[in-house]
Amino acid sequence: MERLGTKLLPAIIFSFSIAVSGCATKYQETGLTGGFTDKMIDQNTGIIVISGNGFTSEEKVRSMLMLRASEMTVQNGHQRFSLLTIEDQAALDAQKAGKLPAYLREKAARENFGPKLTTTTTTVFSTYATLPINKSGGGFFVVMYKGNQGGAYEAGQLIAELKPKLANN
Repeated sequence: MERLGTKLLPAIIFSFSIAVSGCATKYQETGLTGGFTDKMIDQNTGIIVISGNGFTSEEKVRSMLMLRASEMTVQNGHQRFSLLTIEDQAALDAQKAGKLPAYLREKAARENFGPKLTTTTTTVFSTYATLPINKSGGGFFVVMYKGNQGGAYEAGQLIAELKPKLANN
């Protein structure tokens, strides 16, 4: 019996992988498998909260974030944008003081290292295998700019690059 289990394990893992591959997060508003939620907080600033599930790579979640930020930017009449994480106490303080957009524009002009997703790992144990399951996501401010001044990313270019890539996944 022990020998049968070790021979079946690779087949079971392969079958499980095929069965759940359709469970990866799709580019969509937040649903059962993850996705994004967004909101404009003024004419130049939006918020995106994005999450992937255990079957979605960090790279795909980052691509989904970049595409949604690009689409928000264009939909609101802007061409360029920067992303800053929400987990910023100074931003929360600026929001309470009613000065969040000004604070974000100043910070985006000084530093933009790209989106830093948060990844949590859950480990599933069984008799035959130990499987780590990673979930990526986070909350981000989208600071938008008109014309070619400011912003780390060009929205139209990213839409052209990422929309076909995510449509195929």
